[in-house]
Amino acid sequence: MVPIRYKFILLALLTSTFWACGPAQHTVRHSSGSDEPTTTEETEEEDLRTIRIVEVKEELEYVEGLSNEAQDYFRSGVQKSHSVPPDYDGAAEAFEDAIDAEKGFMEAYFNLAMVYERTRKQDKALAVYQRALKENPDSPDAQAFIGKIHLANARDLLQQGRTQEAKALMEKGKSLFDEVLARDYENIPANNALALYWLLQNDTSQAEEYVRQVLIAQPSNVTALNTRGLIFLQANKLNIAQWIFEAKVLQFDPNSVEALTNLGVVYIRQDNLPRAVSLLKRAIVLDPSNIAARMNLGSIFIDYLNYDGAQAHYEYVLEAQPENVEAVIGLATAKLAKGDFKAAVDGYQAAYKLDARRHSLLLKTAKLYEQRFAKDEEGMKVAIGFYEQYATATQLPPNHQIRKNIFVLKDMIAKGMLREPPPEPELPEGDDGGAAEEPAEKPAEAPAPEPAAEPAPEPAAEPTPEPEPAAEPAPEASPSK
Repeated sequence: MVPIRYKFILLALLTSTFWACGPAQHTVRHSSGSDEPTTTEETEEEDLRTIRIVEVKEELEYVEGLSNEAQDYFRSGVQKSHSVPPDYDGAAEAFEDAIDAEKGFMEAYFNLAMVYERTRKQDKALAVYQRALKENPDSPDAQAFIGKIHLANARDLLQQGRTQEAKALMEKGKSLFDEVLARDYENIPANNALALYWLLQNDTSQAEEYVRQVLIAQPSNVTALNTRGLIFLQANKLNIAQWIFEAKVLQFDPNSVEALTNLGVVYIRQDNLPRAVSLLKRAIVLDPSNIAARMNLGSIFIDYLNYDGAQAHYEYVLEAQPENVEAVIGLATAKLAKGDFKAAVDGYQAAYKLDARRHSLLLKTAKLYEQRFAKDEEGMKVAIGFYEQYATATQLPPNHQIRKNIFVLKDMIAKGMLREPPPEPELPEGDDGGAAEEPAEKPAEAPAPEPAAEPAPEPAAEPTPEPEPAAEPAPEASPSK
């Protein structure tokens, strides 16, 4: 069996970087009460219940043109969004207060929208970006951020197999980016978004061009660094990708669920599953709605026989995205492994209805019916039906082995070879069928004592058959971006 962990990997691509207003330094509050500034790097054994707080210097520096009240609310929002675990509800409230105090405070709009992006509330994020654009119609950043939401929604549609809708949204976003760059070719949000656009198109050289443009202007831009890490990950340069996610992105933003998820993928490919699981779980603690992390954990759990754990993650995904084809397949595979045949085949059929290109699901279902109903004509007819659907959908030639198998199975049914033999009729009580009575048994004579038998040689131990896997792995999936 090919391990799922090498076949099914979802990448977290679209990130949001919170914008700061005024200087701040990162401080960890220790139990001793010390407030000494220290590195924000998280160790492998870090307890996520530890609260990391982004503290603002005691002597605050205010920028001109904005009220101090608005800037205080803004700093409070940044502090709450960067604590570990982050207080996104509190951050959103603080950013809204900043906007109420200063209607033209664009960074407050952008950070509020990014809070909603982090919590997977794309509709709310889009509404906030549109509010910002209405307040400042000439803002290229607001326009670029709106386009980025289109990319995020396109990514979700791709995960659900809705390719045409995804492509339409991607092109809608790209037209906005092109319009922005026509006015300001150095615009950071537009260049970042175009890098993500080309990465979704699997064009890493084009993506790298736009990443380079951002990093020239802002070497610590988290979104661009995450994209660069993905470029190296896609090229299978795992050591470089690992270094970018660990030593760069997570240094600048310890709460980056995208970096944690993608670093987990690096460790999956390096066959370090315990470390990968740890990182993916941390990403889910920070963002329970992290689809990519849950999908990757689900596939790992299936591969390592934790079917209850896999089922829980797939069910969570399907509550948020009922048409996520990979989650439907994963849930069906988990249920099959737990012995729920009907739920499994129903799931595979539901996935095929969502994405009719997955002909392998027809073949999988046909084999399941053939194995389960080897001595049942009606069940075998269902298996034959799925085999025929598969043969038609994939245009198998007449001499293909599957078409030959269909002929053999039909012939066996026609000849009654799959029927159970009828039970022998029971004789009426007292009817011995005319058999002659046997004479009464004579008393048995005492047997002569036998010589002690030599111990028989022990039979050679038969090899124990290898257990078959409980379920076939979910079919291969394209990376989600």
